[in-house]
Amino acid sequence: MDTGWLQDFMVLAETGSFTRAAAIRNISQAAFSRRMQALESWAGVMLIDRSTHPARLTAEGERFHAEMADTLHRLIDVRTALSRPAYYGKAQVRIGLPHVLAGSRFSRWWKDWAHGTGMFANALIANVTDIVASFVAGGADILVCHHGKELPLVLDPKLFMRCTVERDVLRPYYNSQAADLGALDFPGTEASPLPLLMYSKGAYFARLVDMIVDQAPAKLHADLRVEAPMSDVLRDCAAKGLGVAWLPQCAIHGEYEKLLTPVRDECWSMDLDIVAFAHRAPRSPAAEQMWNRITAGAVAA
Repeated sequence: MDTGWLQDFMVLAETGSFTRAAAIRNISQAAFSRRMQALESWAGVMLIDRSTHPARLTAEGERFHAEMADTLHRLIDVRTALSRPAYYGKAQVRIGLPHVLAGSRFSRWWKDWAHGTGMFANALIANVTDIVASFVAGGADILVCHHGKELPLVLDPKLFMRCTVERDVLRPYYNSQAADLGALDFPGTEASPLPLLMYSKGAYFARLVDMIVDQAPAKLHADLRVEAPMSDVLRDCAAKGLGVAWLPQCAIHGEYEKLLTPVRDECWSMDLDIVAFAHRAPRSPAAEQMWNRITAGAVAA
């Protein structure tokens, strides 16, 4: 059996959609379906009820899901222990984060969370879609990411716990010192559209920006100049005076606080939570201890 099938299965169990699960796993839907058929052939039973939408697990599939979650965690832990023998026996926590939080918040969080524990962090960093998929499939003990109330990350509360770590805001920024942008007329006009720095299609922040623009009382007139999947890239482009970018406030630190000016009109911004998720079960003692540390400092609902 290919252990990748287990990760495929875990993602399908969470999403209930072959199309969505295949996209998260970055393979074609036909290939994903063949992998699920191969897994069922190996198990000797039907694991997925394909007659419903969304797809559901059969009774055997539910049992397989519960057992394989623990197995997958153990396989990953054994692989880590074998590949890094010097760390064997030392408590580790696998924390999944998107790039923007890894660069702006992780070091401060970890200093607080791990103080006095002696454990080490295995920071797993990727875009939001990939890191959520990895977490759901058991590739991380804890997930920390942005969460918009208008477009929440829906993870089954029966399987995952959640708490709010910090608050954040997504708003447009630009370099007011740039010659072409100093007298920026936001949200632009048909004759003079704004140079726009935008997230790649399908990115979580791209969907949030689309919602902000759709709900705004005025029309945004913009000319796309740069498209990229990461906030850090768009932030650097904005700092160079290349255009306007929607950025989470957490990304604006150090020299960027002097270079970038926010558009203060609240109709063009969106409040966000930074949330942490953990598996309800099973959890390693280290993950349990770390989750207790995180929730102890959580923001009140």
